[in-house]
Amino acid sequence: MSVNPEIFVLEWSKSQKCFHIDSFAKCLKINLEAAMLNYNCDYIPIFMGTEDECDRVADQLGPKLIPNYPVPAQDLNGDS
Repeated sequence: MSVNPEIFVLEWSKSQKCFHIDSFAKCLKINLEAAMLNYNCDYIPIFMGTEDECDRVADQLGPKLIPNYPVPAQDLNGDS
Protein backbone atom coordinates (compact mmCIF):
# COMPACT_ATOMS: atom_id res chain seq x y z
CA MET A 1 0.00 0.00 0.00
CA SER A 2 1.32 3.44 -0.89
CA VAL A 3 0.79 6.25 1.61
CA ASN A 4 1.37 9.95 0.94
CA PRO A 5 4.54 10.89 2.90
CA GLU A 6 3.22 14.45 3.32
CA ILE A 7 0.32 13.32 5.53
CA PHE A 8 0.81 13.37 9.29
CA VAL A 9 -1.37 12.26 12.19
CA LEU A 10 -1.93 14.07 15.46
CA GLU A 11 -2.55 11.57 18.24
CA TRP A 12 -3.73 12.14 21.81
CA SER A 13 -2.86 10.11 24.91
CA LYS A 14 -5.36 10.61 27.72
CA SER A 15 -3.27 8.69 30.26
CA GLN A 16 -0.09 10.68 29.48
CA LYS A 17 -1.97 13.92 28.74
CA CYS A 18 0.15 14.63 25.67
CA PHE A 19 0.10 14.78 21.88
CA HIS A 20 2.21 12.88 19.39
CA ILE A 21 2.71 13.74 15.73
CA ASP A 22 4.06 11.23 13.25
CA SER A 23 3.74 10.38 9.59
CA PHE A 24 0.59 8.53 8.58
CA ALA A 25 2.68 5.66 7.21
CA LYS A 26 4.56 5.24 10.51
CA CYS A 27 1.32 5.40 12.52
CA LEU A 28 -0.20 2.66 10.37
CA LYS A 29 2.91 0.50 10.74
CA ILE A 30 3.01 0.92 14.54
CA ASN A 31 -0.71 0.28 14.93
CA LEU A 32 -0.56 -2.83 12.73
CA GLU A 33 2.34 -4.19 14.78
CA ALA A 34 0.46 -3.42 18.01
CA ALA A 35 -2.63 -5.21 16.70
CA MET A 36 -0.60 -8.25 15.66
CA LEU A 37 0.96 -8.41 19.14
CA ASN A 38 -2.41 -7.77 20.83
CA TYR A 39 -0.87 -4.68 22.44
CA ASN A 40 -3.16 -2.07 23.97
CA CYS A 41 -2.44 1.39 22.47
CA ASP A 42 -3.19 4.56 24.40
CA TYR A 43 -2.70 7.05 21.55
CA ILE A 44 -5.76 7.79 19.46
CA PRO A 45 -5.65 9.66 16.14
CA ILE A 46 -7.57 12.94 16.33
CA PHE A 47 -6.43 14.85 13.22
CA MET A 48 -4.70 14.27 9.88
CA GLY A 49 -2.96 16.90 7.77
CA THR A 50 0.45 18.38 7.09
CA GLU A 51 2.94 18.45 9.95
CA ASP A 52 2.34 22.22 10.36
CA GLU A 53 -1.44 21.72 10.46
CA CYS A 54 -1.04 19.04 13.13
CA ASP A 55 1.14 21.43 15.17
CA ARG A 56 -1.50 24.17 14.90
CA VAL A 57 -4.34 21.85 15.96
CA ALA A 58 -2.26 20.62 18.91
CA ASP A 59 -1.68 24.26 19.92
CA GLN A 60 -5.42 24.94 19.72
CA LEU A 61 -6.42 21.83 21.69
CA GLY A 62 -3.55 21.88 24.19
CA PRO A 63 -5.07 24.44 26.58
CA LYS A 64 -8.32 22.44 26.67
CA LEU A 65 -6.70 19.03 27.25
CA ILE A 66 -3.39 19.60 29.05
CA PRO A 67 -3.01 21.39 32.39
CA ASN A 68 -0.39 24.19 32.26
CA TYR A 69 -0.08 24.03 28.46
CA PRO A 70 2.36 24.69 26.86
CA VAL A 71 4.67 22.47 28.87
CA PRO A 72 8.17 24.01 29.00
CA ALA A 73 10.73 22.16 26.91
CA GLN A 74 13.63 20.57 28.74
CA ASP A 75 17.19 20.31 27.51
CA LEU A 76 19.10 17.03 27.39
CA ASN A 77 20.24 17.47 31.00
CA GLY A 78 16.65 17.70 32.20
CA ASP A 79 16.90 21.42 32.98
CA SER A 80 14.22 23.80 31.70
